[in-house]
Amino acid sequence: MSRRHLRVLYDHQMFAIQKYGGISRIFLELARRVSARPDTSVYWYRGYHVDQFNVAPFRHQLARYWSFERPPLGTGRWPREKINHQGLRWFSRTTFPSPDIYHPSYFDPSVLSLVRSKRVAVTVYDMILERFLGDVERFRPSLEGKRAMVERADVIFVISEHTRNDLVQLLGVDPRKTVLTRPASDLSSVPAAPLPAELRSQPYLLYVGTRSKYKNFAVLQEAFARSDRLRRELKVVCFGGTSGFLEPELEFFARHGMADRFVHIPGDDSLLKVLYQHALGLVYTSRYEGFGIPPLEAMEIGCPVVCCPVSSIPEVVGDAALFFDPDEPDELVQRLDQLVDDEMVRSHLIARGRLRAQGFSWDTMVEQTLAGYRVVL
Repeated sequence: MSRRHLRVLYDHQMFAIQKYGGISRIFLELARRVSARPDTSVYWYRGYHVDQFNVAPFRHQLARYWSFERPPLGTGRWPREKINHQGLRWFSRTTFPSPDIYHPSYFDPSVLSLVRSKRVAVTVYDMILERFLGDVERFRPSLEGKRAMVERADVIFVISEHTRNDLVQLLGVDPRKTVLTRPASDLSSVPAAPLPAELRSQPYLLYVGTRSKYKNFAVLQEAFARSDRLRRELKVVCFGGTSGFLEPELEFFARHGMADRFVHIPGDDSLLKVLYQHALGLVYTSRYEGFGIPPLEAMEIGCPVVCCPVSSIPEVVGDAALFFDPDEPDELVQRLDQLVDDEMVRSHLIARGRLRAQGFSWDTMVEQTLAGYRVVL
């Protein structure tokens, strides 16, 4: 007996926020891989977006698609959000037949009234706002929007068991309503850029992502401040994030005589890949993650990982990392010394990491997602 044809709608929300990022990457891979199947049709309103992903290789697979990088003529000074709301409403009202599943990429509940769909799916990536920022007034709308979307959803995808447990504990969600869909990485398929000339003369450690409070970047700063050897022999390359170094960070570097030890570099996946390839290791200091894409990318490329055994991170790295207590800079110094001194440890971490990374697959994530769609239909 053949399966009924499935029609899925993806939206613009995260693509209007992130140039690159884990959440938008998840939906890019869903659009790419779900649309390739003969038993599914994908409608994607990408809308007015800021992301830099190239969809040309699979654009022909999409049953319907609308995208623009600049406001359409006549919109004047309308904010991006208002443009996208009007565009999504039009896109949904003129799509026939209507989608079976609407899977928004983020948590703005006002989009639900714009879309004709029988069922709604949401993906919960982490519970960072609830854990760390619940008492901050400016995040209140985001918290309320997320709760509303979770309560409305017919199925809730989670990207780690830890996120599922937090979701059940903090929002009272029935775990039977959730489906585990772990992300993956295919950074190995990206062509590597040349290594920047300023990084060719001295070994370096790599730090990837934002440096906001729960990311615990301060423990890496403090480890370097306490170790003459680290400051003398190594640099730290900070890749990506939302900005260059902030004034308090620069003041800390200057106070401890290591302003030339920390470098911030923005860039794309090609640059990130070559940074992984040449780094002594990835230092992942975060206290909390919904999943943890950088450790997975590092393992895939063959870059040793030093991280904290907290939240979802052990689900990602298994036994393929050196662990340290996030509150112990001296312990981080010890792990970094071990990484520098012991070639056998590095070799074992690389081998175990490559093997571990093979257990994560976008195709598996897609199969689990489709199974979740079909259950609620």
